[in-house]
Amino acid sequence: MSKLARAIGITFLVQLIAFFIGLGNNVILSRWLGPEYLGIFASVIVIIELVYKLVNPGLDTSAIYFISNKRFHFKNYVSTYFINGFFVFLLGIFLLFILPHIKILSSFSENINLSVLSENFIGIAFYFFAFLLYEFGLKIPLGLQQFKSYNKIQIVKPIILFILLIGCSIYLNANINLVLILVGASFIIPAFFYWRWALPVEAKWDKEATNVSLKYGIKVMYGNILQYLNYRADILLIGFFLTKTEVGWYYVSVLIAERLLFLTQATSTILLPAASSSVEQRVKTPLLSRLNFTVVLIGSLIIGLSAYWIVPLLFSTEYINSVLPLVFILPGIISLSISKLLSADLSARGLPQYSTYVSILNFFLNIGFNIILIPRIGIAGAALSSTISYSAALILQTYFYKRIANVSITELMLLKKGDLIKLKGV
Repeated sequence: MSKLARAIGITFLVQLIAFFIGLGNNVILSRWLGPEYLGIFASVIVIIELVYKLVNPGLDTSAIYFISNKRFHFKNYVSTYFINGFFVFLLGIFLLFILPHIKILSSFSENINLSVLSENFIGIAFYFFAFLLYEFGLKIPLGLQQFKSYNKIQIVKPIILFILLIGCSIYLNANINLVLILVGASFIIPAFFYWRWALPVEAKWDKEATNVSLKYGIKVMYGNILQYLNYRADILLIGFFLTKTEVGWYYVSVLIAERLLFLTQATSTILLPAASSSVEQRVKTPLLSRLNFTVVLIGSLIIGLSAYWIVPLLFSTEYINSVLPLVFILPGIISLSISKLLSADLSARGLPQYSTYVSILNFFLNIGFNIILIPRIGIAGAALSSTISYSAALILQTYFYKRIANVSITELMLLKKGDLIKLKGV
């Protein structure tokens, strides 16, 4: 078995273990908070992570690309990366602080109450710091293609959160500030392990490294923002049109559905740095796409058929209303299983702008259908909107990929005889 196939396999196994631990964390959190407070927590997380996308000009994605292709001396590059990351942190904290004081936003909706940001600012600031440290840090071993170490550290985060949630849920009452601090704390230890390759970080700033990272990263930035809004704007819009409780129900359905993308995440995580340094690896994308699609399709069928029994069993009967949107969003998740992999392949070719074009289409379709469907059929409308937009985005993504790699959509979806044997040689 080749190095790439082994790395993908191990990463998938690690993420599968993390999936079950993470599922346990989601169950504890959902039961501890209840649907209403889970809805508030979900909205706060979306706002924090959206701010992160807005103030981060794609520097973390750039780091994978430039560390893996060794254009710059490693120590000089990561020192510049760290300093740039510090400025991203300061800008993000400032934006999170002033958001509740912007009157036009505060009066936008009673359901999306931005005063919750002020009330929980300590937890929010800590979460933002920990999240940024983690997100910037994990790109370092990926750029170095230290996949074995990366996988070991990936297990740490859900285990830490599981221990914290178990201990606190037994002895303490849930509140948003506490939960933000607990989730943020689970980022800190793995983040330091990721950054150890860069230590000691020197106070050196390289103008050229910053310029080329920004030039590459800004192409990715707009796509990242749009992509995140594609995945999470529905939560904000449900909060605008409906109630916090319905946000909580929908959030559970999204958490379950997105767990199906673990193989895709494992593959795309490894493919970007590997393909950035090897043209040979890019031609293997169709095989990996077919395998990803098949696994996600089978998983979606299993979850769709068992959702009515599994959701109330794990999350309690309070979340029975999560079942219908879960079923509706599954076809969109199947489309994403291919889209995310093609996006990683195009980024590895130095063409991240194509994913941005796809994200633009996805964004306008998703927002438009959400605005039409949520007031009419509730959270099921949000799930249906996601499925429609993800499927349309896949068609456009496949069109771009076919132009560049001359590969048809059937090559990306339909499993062929001998594919499992070929995987050993990937």
